[in-house]
Amino acid sequence: MALGIQVPPTGERQPWAYDPKAARTDRLGRADAPGALPNAVAVAPDGVHAAAILHLDGLDGAAADQLSVEGPGGARAAVQFGPLDRGERLLDVNWAPTGQAVLLLSKRPVAGGARFHLRFVATSGEARDLVDLPAQPVAGSWIWSRDGHAVAFLVHSQTTALVTLDLTSDELRYLDDLRGDALPSSGAMAPATWQPSGWLLYAAPASNNGTGSTSNSSPVLFSVAPGRTDAHRVGDLAPVFAPAERDDGVLLTLARAENDVLVLRPVDPSGHVLAEQRLGVSVSGAYSARWDLAHDQLLIVRASAGNGIEVMLMRFAAEDRPPASATSTAP
Repeated sequence: MALGIQVPPTGERQPWAYDPKAARTDRLGRADAPGALPNAVAVAPDGVHAAAILHLDGLDGAAADQLSVEGPGGARAAVQFGPLDRGERLLDVNWAPTGQAVLLLSKRPVAGGARFHLRFVATSGEARDLVDLPAQPVAGSWIWSRDGHAVAFLVHSQTTALVTLDLTSDELRYLDDLRGDALPSSGAMAPATWQPSGWLLYAAPASNNGTGSTSNSSPVLFSVAPGRTDAHRVGDLAPVFAPAERDDGVLLTLARAENDVLVLRPVDPSGHVLAEQRLGVSVSGAYSARWDLAHDQLLIVRASAGNGIEVMLMRFAAEDRPPASATSTAP
């Protein structure tokens, strides 16, 4: 598992890898502190390379941001993808599934406010402008389709919205509003997953589809076809958190029992519960979760005291089980 962490008191961001079997953490890239502190760090799908955003402001205070890639030897190389607009700041970076390009988020000052811009930047430097947004995407909420042709993410304005971006057509589609109090204040991950068929499966309050407030509604399961916005409810299960689909078509969902104990509920494609298993751990308050089905792991991010977050990794695989052929990197 790879994590980008923020180190106090300077706020430097560093990429680290965690080996759950050896219970060991290793710093990715070079170990010495860089001359400029990264504003954001993303680890590539290979678990070895990392992309970083550096703020290299001049003595006059003018913004001068840089995107760089760091390899196994620790060498950092700037990615030259074209000039930024005056005052434009790079905010977040995330690797595409191929590991050959990144999604780059920036903020541009405009009259009366700011606009947020997404680019698709190859590590070789070729860049493509994708879309401008009036509201800010939530850093770290990116969920890529398996083929890398679409990405789902959260956007925060007056509400927290789930949207998708088609990288083939550059179309941005609004899907649903989510309950803001159902996500941790930082480190939020979109409660969605792409199915092998290309459909998007996600959890959202039942009252969202044109019926008004989401403040008191438990999240239920929805699915939406590629290129569409008319989502359909899957079954009548509620509440639902962190949906994922196994290769055999079984859907994995989370819920909470008494004392906030997490419960695993596998359901069939129609949304009918097949079983229920208590996971033996209590998770109170808002949380986000993401499955790593290739390695039978569950990553849970929840808010902690102050402005920090807590990260929990649950492993389900037997020790004598042969390793999966696929690889996975968790944010």
